[in-house]
Amino acid sequence: MLKRAARMSLVMLFIVMAHFVIRADENRIIKSIIFPGMGQLGDDQKVRGLGYMAGEGLLLTMLFTEASQLQSHSRETDVLTIRYDMAVTYEGKIKQYNDWQDAYNKYSTARRNMFIYLGGAVVFWGWNIVDAVMFPPSKSSQESSVVKALKNNLAFAGTPDGAKVLYTTSF
Repeated sequence: MLKRAARMSLVMLFIVMAHFVIRADENRIIKSIIFPGMGQLGDDQKVRGLGYMAGEGLLLTMLFTEASQLQSHSRETDVLTIRYDMAVTYEGKIKQYNDWQDAYNKYSTARRNMFIYLGGAVVFWGWNIVDAVMFPPSKSSQESSVVKALKNNLAFAGTPDGAKVLYTTSF
């Protein structure tokens, strides 16, 4: 029953996304697919776009750091396996085994973290695309150009007779 509900919710999500994709600006979607935050930057949503870029950069940096540590710990376990085989005394084998166990635990932790950061990066990238599709810039950015035009063409003057508003237009 739960699987059926999950499938139905995914179908509904895809239907809603398809509706918004049809209405959305294709340029914004393509930019967001290519690089996170570019679609938002192209729509003058600078804070949002820079936030997506910084978040994705942080997640990818953490992913590559964990991948590097995973490789390092993998090599360390290989070396300790060889040293274990070469140990002569029982105490030496116990010490090598404990060192190998520590290295393997670090390897397991690095592998788990790498997959967590990879999943986070994929989900964050996907949310960036959903954001570009479903949350286009508000109309206030277009209205702000009208407000700017009013500011440039309006003048307020105070005279002894009272205040006056002067509006100028040019063609």
